[in-house]
Amino acid sequence: MSVAHILDLLKEYIILAIFIVLLFLFFYKIVYKKIMKGQKEIKTKKLITILIFISYIVIVFGATFLSRGNAYEGAVNLSLFSSYKEAYIIGKISAWRNIILNIMLFIPMGFLLPLLTPKLKKWYKTIGIGFAITLLIEIVQTITQMGIFEIDDIFNNTLGTIIGYSIINIIYIIINKEEKKKILVNILPLLLTIVSFTAIFIKYSTQEFGNLSIEATTKFNMKNIEIENNISDIDTNRKKANVYKTKIYTKEETDKIAKDIFEKSGDATDEIIDTIYYEETAIYSTHKQNLWINYLGGTYSYRYTKTFEYENSSSNTTYSYDEEGNVIATISQNDKQYIEDKETVLEKLREIGINLDYEYEYRFDKEYGEHIFTVNMHEEGNNITDGNLICTMEENGNYSIKNNLIKSDKYKEKEIISEEEAYKKIEEGKFKVAYENEINKIKINSVELDYMSDSKAYYQPVYKFEVNINDLEKTTYIYIPAIS
Repeated sequence: MSVAHILDLLKEYIILAIFIVLLFLFFYKIVYKKIMKGQKEIKTKKLITILIFISYIVIVFGATFLSRGNAYEGAVNLSLFSSYKEAYIIGKISAWRNIILNIMLFIPMGFLLPLLTPKLKKWYKTIGIGFAITLLIEIVQTITQMGIFEIDDIFNNTLGTIIGYSIINIIYIIINKEEKKKILVNILPLLLTIVSFTAIFIKYSTQEFGNLSIEATTKFNMKNIEIENNISDIDTNRKKANVYKTKIYTKEETDKIAKDIFEKSGDATDEIIDTIYYEETAIYSTHKQNLWINYLGGTYSYRYTKTFEYENSSSNTTYSYDEEGNVIATISQNDKQYIEDKETVLEKLREIGINLDYEYEYRFDKEYGEHIFTVNMHEEGNNITDGNLICTMEENGNYSIKNNLIKSDKYKEKEIISEEEAYKKIEEGKFKVAYENEINKIKINSVELDYMSDSKAYYQPVYKFEVNINDLEKTTYIYIPAIS
């Protein structure tokens, strides 16, 4: 979730909070005081605190329920600090955003509760209420399928409550001129939180390479998982492998790539009308073209549309419009006419500056009309090209390109673990795999050395194990980092 999106949601919740506050004031001032002749008076300071607390609760309610859909199917994550491990592996500020926001969300809870009544000045009462509220939120989210029950959310919210309680206590101590030693005790939770996060960020910034997305954050319990190893000649020796560095493009450089592609497409008059810069991607749009460029490696996804199209996924239909908005064609996805000639596709690629003048594997997927060119670690001097390029061309002139070819420069040679050591990590349950159901059996068919981009733009060697899970015919892969 971007900061801009958070601010937009906050505006909505504030409007809702103002409405509920006005409703509360109406019932207190008009219904209770005038109509019901209520005698109980709420002092101005207390009333302001109550109104702020009501507004805060509305914002919490909005953030935890109103901004979510019910598509989580009651999932549960009881692994403490798993979100921290995932954020560390991803290695980007955006990955830490939800963790930090969950802490900050409950700081007002710890701050405001003691202000509501002297009875809540006891630490165990305020923190207990904060814990109970976050636990209730997690339970309701799970029942309504509006969120995942995560132990980390409870920890972060409770930590926020503790920090908020400490802050209000420090303010009380300063106002009442109490012993300075009490300030040190109360500042400890905030200090420890800041020091912990700082230590994590320093550790990440000082490590040589980045983290790989395939690194395991939890361990599988291997007691009930059978492993069938069909690799007869697994290598037991360590060896050396190159590590490469991939370029990270700037916004100015992606602008240049976009301009170049759009000009070479044959529609030089089709000017860019919209540009959006995200953390990892830049998006460019014209009336007929759409381009997503990744800063990492400059890979991109491009779509040229001769006539404006709207795809209705529910009916599996594409509607084509002219510039005046009139429907000129209604095409079923299954009836699209794809160009199957490889040379025609290569010619189009050359037109926009893509020359596949090195060895590649080629295949044509007739179902989706995809011409797939795969390059496997092509070396040229001190750099390599790896990945694939997928192009789709239609008879009506529309075409798309997914350029996933990564170009990287040699950085250094590193010793890597043996195939046997990588296999032992699977035996120990130290792996990650894209399989949602319970795993009972893993059949390992083969292993090879592959490469993968890490969170610092290094292209690292990894072991790629081809496996079948639970005797299913579908092949999947388990990746193990090769650098220890």
